[in-house]
Amino acid sequence: MIEGSIEAVARGKDIASATAESLTRVVEEVRTAAATVDKIADAAEEQAGAVEQVTVGVDQISDVVQTNSATSEESAAASAELSHQAEIMKDLVAKFKLRAEYANVQSNIGYSANTSVPEPMEVMDIDLGKY
Repeated sequence: MIEGSIEAVARGKDIASATAESLTRVVEEVRTAAATVDKIADAAEEQAGAVEQVTVGVDQISDVVQTNSATSEESAAASAELSHQAEIMKDLVAKFKLRAEYANVQSNIGYSANTSVPEPMEVMDIDLGKY
């Protein structure tokens, strides 16, 4: 009976050793898994920061595009107004005659050099309209 007890104790010791080895491997695997989870959490945090930076960049681009669009519309309106004012100016300038041109016209129609050239006309701002 003592021999049977010694054999049972020896088997129990072997089982306990095998169990201890298995538990040691489980603990090592849990540590490895925990380290992997920590790495994943760090990477996710970095990615979240990168996504936030991209979002800020896209918002800035959107703001610039809106500003450019508004500036473009304002430029188009200013261009149309300048074109309109240029037409008005062209019409007003067409009404004036230069002295040399007037003198050539006088000589062509027989006026003498003694004939006086009319004084330039005075144009007031009110005559020009909006400019």
